[in-house]
Amino acid sequence: MAIGAPDWQGLRWKTEVTVRPNQVWPTGKVVWQDIFDSPVHGFYEDLNGGAVILDTNYFFSRPTSLRLSTDNDNTNTTSIEKYFGPVATQKYGIEFALSISSAVLGEFTTEIRFWDGINLNTAGIKYILADNQWQYYDATGNYIDAGLASLDIEEDQDFWHRMKFTANFGTNKYIRLYFDDLEHDLTGLSFQETAQASGPLASVRFRVKPRLNSTQSVHLDNIVVTEED
Repeated sequence: MAIGAPDWQGLRWKTEVTVRPNQVWPTGKVVWQDIFDSPVHGFYEDLNGGAVILDTNYFFSRPTSLRLSTDNDNTNTTSIEKYFGPVATQKYGIEFALSISSAVLGEFTTEIRFWDGINLNTAGIKYILADNQWQYYDATGNYIDAGLASLDIEEDQDFWHRMKFTANFGTNKYIRLYFDDLEHDLTGLSFQETAQASGPLASVRFRVKPRLNSTQSVHLDNIVVTEED
């Protein structure tokens, strides 16, 4: 179920509190969340031969998770994107539970996009399974090594990780990357700003890509978009 749950006089809505215990980095005010306990809605899907389904066999919190799977064409990607309005501080966070299948030849990307009326700004984190390499989307519009080789994803669909990254769209700078019980300072790293006549006020996007003509699947659960202080 997708839920918008703003704070009111410092109090969290009950729907927010029910999700927070399942998150490892509960910072910021919840703008939007989805725990996938009802049919998929609110996401724009770009399948390219892949599929997006609710999976009752694997989940971080009952009863389901969202499964993104690809075909075996390594020129295709499977992606979902959620659009929403801008936050007051221009500081966004995206947190979620993540499980990756045992196939090690793929890529998983998470992006936050914000259009300020003049420029489309994109912050993104990519994980390349084959190389155990974390990359960030830089100011030139390329994914480059983030120097986080110590972060290793368990490639087992029964094993769940928790991940969050935050970005400041007022300065076009990254803030933090959180992965399970680890925190990494990304301040000083810039992301892309591109002149564009129109665009989404704000959105979050998840993308899965196979490599070397093998299929790839990723499970997502408890997605939380936050406004950071």
